[in-house]
Amino acid sequence: MSEHTTRNYITETCFVKEFLVKGTDTEYSYHKDPTSRIMKVLEGEGWCIKFKNREAKQIRPGSVIHISKQVIHKLIKGTSKLKVQVLEL
Repeated sequence: MSEHTTRNYITETCFVKEFLVKGTDTEYSYHKDPTSRIMKVLEGEGWCIKFKNREAKQIRPGSVIHISKQVIHKLIKGTSKLKVQVLEL
């Protein structure tokens, strides 16, 4: 985890993660997660999620995104801090 993100666990499989706008674009590179997860956006403006070989989709407070395990994806930095609640399945 970078110095521009924080993760606070609510339960063993549920946590709140914050991404600061200060992070460099390279910190938001393509990656895969070891588990499937559901991500709900709590705060943030101008952010997008991009799955490899698909168009980027804008996310905003209230957006819910399912990310299957081992699927390549990345965040595209917005204009304000992004705060999400993540449930690992």
